[in-house]
Amino acid sequence: MPQIEIINLDLRDDFAASYRPEGYKLKDFSIIRDDDGLFHVYYIKTPWAVPNDYVYGLENMIGHSTTRDFVEWQTHDPVLVAIQGTWEWRCIIAPYVLRHDGRWWMFYAGTGHRSRIGIATSTDLFNWMRHPINPVYDPSILPWPASGGGGCRDPHVSKFDDGFYLYTTIDSADGRACVGVAYSEDLLQWRDRGQALVAPRDYGGKNMSSSESAAVHAIDGRYLMMVKQYHAQGKCRHGTFLIWSDDPTRFDWEKRFLWLDRAISMELVSRRGNDFLFACFSCVYWRFHVVRMTLRDASFEVAENLTPREIAKLIN
Repeated sequence: MPQIEIINLDLRDDFAASYRPEGYKLKDFSIIRDDDGLFHVYYIKTPWAVPNDYVYGLENMIGHSTTRDFVEWQTHDPVLVAIQGTWEWRCIIAPYVLRHDGRWWMFYAGTGHRSRIGIATSTDLFNWMRHPINPVYDPSILPWPASGGGGCRDPHVSKFDDGFYLYTTIDSADGRACVGVAYSEDLLQWRDRGQALVAPRDYGGKNMSSSESAAVHAIDGRYLMMVKQYHAQGKCRHGTFLIWSDDPTRFDWEKRFLWLDRAISMELVSRRGNDFLFACFSCVYWRFHVVRMTLRDASFEVAENLTPREIAKLIN
């Protein structure tokens, strides 16, 4: 196994490019840019004062905010709220948005008696309609996840040459932390491709950690997975591992090479040469942040607390 470099990020709440809606936490999110250059961020929006939002059933709405520069923000009404008496009555979390076939598609995890993946669509990024076939993905019928589908959540959809790949957090029946992967040609019919990543859940009998908020990006002929997992040396013991692979459906846990302390739910915003602008949220401040990651051979140099001018160079 290669040596894992640890980069300790502050991701403080006083950084210029830092945001969360007043009175709320910002968690798992998705970011998309419209044709006018406006960035839309969709996220789990939960009250700041509640210590464990999932336990109290308050992870129940998808927030929406917009920005052009990641410094000035506008907060809008939530776009989706959990509906009692439906398959998503308890929680609605972890949106992922992409553009396809003239519409915007939002994948999200809904939880009632178990967690599954649903879809909503929009033509303007403000008004969203749930798809009538929801839930669109339910791994509880598969043989390898834990009972009830292994807590399926955190959808991320990547478009590669031959179709779409859906990555989700799924704990396996044998007690391991996995990222599941499914394949589709139309975003509606999904076929299981098994376990894209298999990792341990139990760390010395003291900590249980799923492989959460995974994202996969095609970079210069290779595939990069970014996945949140536990690490004992972190400030909050949670952050994001990076793993390269030549196959978008298979990543080797033993080949992880970098761990970004405190950064969760890494999403690619833009690229200029070898400089990548990634967005994340912090596990302590529950805020949105951006970081610059510069590709050096097979690894990255990481810079936080970017100035507005540095950000502008990467997005304009």
